[in-house]
This record gives sequence, C-alpha cells and structure tokens, in this order.
Amino acid sequence: MSYSKGMLQIVGLGRITADPERAELPSGMVKVDFRIAVNDGYRKADGSDVEHTSFVPVVAWGKLAENIAQWVVKGQELIVLGDLVQDQWQNEAGENRSKLYLKARTVQFGSKPGEGKGGGGEEGEWQQPATAPAPTAPPATGEVPF
Repeated sequence: MSYSKGMLQIVGLGRITADPERAELPSGMVKVDFRIAVNDGYRKADGSDVEHTSFVPVVAWGKLAENIAQWVVKGQELIVLGDLVQDQWQNEAGENRSKLYLKARTVQFGSKPGEGKGGGGEEGEWQQPATAPAPTAPPATGEVPF
C-alpha cells in the first residue's frame, strides 16, 4: 500500500484581532501567533440576515513571521494563504486534546486601522493590482514590427 501526503490549503480574509505575538526559539527561528476575524453570513428563508464571525488562529515561521511581527498591527486587514494543521496531545489528566490552526505560507497586508479600506479602493473592497496592457499582435502582412 502506498502512502500519499495530502494537504488542505485555506485562504482567509479578515482583520487581525490583536498585535502578533512574536517568539524566538533557542535555535534562532522566529514564530508569530495571531488570530484573524473572518466575517460570514447568510440570508434565512424569512429574509432576515444572519451574521457570523469566526476567529481563526494563525501561525507563521521564519522571515514571514519576522515581517508580520514588524509590520502588522491589531485591526489590520490580511489575506492569509496557508495549510490547515491539527495538533493533538494529551493533557495532564490524560484527556485527548486537539487544536486546528492555519500555518501561513503567504500573507498579503491590507490597510491598517485609520488608513481607509482595501489598500486604497472603495470602502470594503480590495484593490486589484494594476495589470499590464495586453501585447499587440504583429501585423498580419508578415512584416516584422521592428
């Protein structure tokens, strides 16, 4: 029987709930822990709206962690791409425990509190980066365009 390692990638868009907690391990590796608040909702059959906020724990390591610790503040918008990880352990009473968290691979920094929303876009919208114009096709006559 062969063994296949799988992974579950998640993209989270939300606001960081507190300043990141930076820790440096004895090896020199840097780690940050933080949570993002992700808002969601739906409309019930009677037309009323139901809002829900999930608080997602996130862990980042290395240079990414250093950048987050240096530049990210409470309330800032973030887009986090990472792997869903489950830690499992037994507590002192011998009870099984587990925790799900997002292990960050990349983090896109959005606006900080007081800077407006979405990195310069309209309120509540993320601004897409400008794209380069599409290249033009060479003349149809077979001539080289230079």
